Amino acid sequence: DVALKLIRDEAFARDQLRYLRHEFRLMCDWRHDHVTRVFDFERLHGTGKFFFTEEMVFGQDFRSAVHGMALAELVPVTVQLCRALAFVHSREIIHRDLKPRNTVVEIGPRGPHLELIDFHLAREGARASGPGIEGTLGYMAPEVIQGQEFDRRADVYALGVMLYEALAG
Repeated sequence: DVALKLIRDEAFARDQLRYLRHEFRLMCDWRHDHVTRVFDFERLHGTGKFFFTEEMVFGQDFRSAVHGMALAELVPVTVQLCRALAFVHSREIIHRDLKPRNTVVEIGPRGPHLELIDFHLAREGARASGPGIEGTLGYMAPEVIQGQEFDRRADVYALGVMLYEALAG
């Protein structure tokens, strides 16, 4: 099964096309059990709109999936998320928008399976900085909010926030 990721808002089409191309370029060669795969980047015939196809991921966002989960069940999901982040970070990529909605957990007969998705804000390089804030405020490391230089530890901070929410309710 595949899903289409396309530009929805014509008012921001130029910026969204840049993000879409960037996301596809980052992910096109990736193969990891816990990171969604992309396949093709194309133009929708007759419309001029661009899209890419990606692996269809079924399940719930992280928060919904782990709500009420026993600690013993939460550990494997957390390990999968850590492995996905380690894979991304090994390629010198900072996700920059790690949050429950950008992780999908499917509970299947062999247990939970997590996929990390949505890399449109990802940055290449061991360190990043820049004007303006992009991402989700509640999951941003302090240095990101302050506009300072940051690295992959900003993603680890977001992971910590997600786990705190999962454990504290």
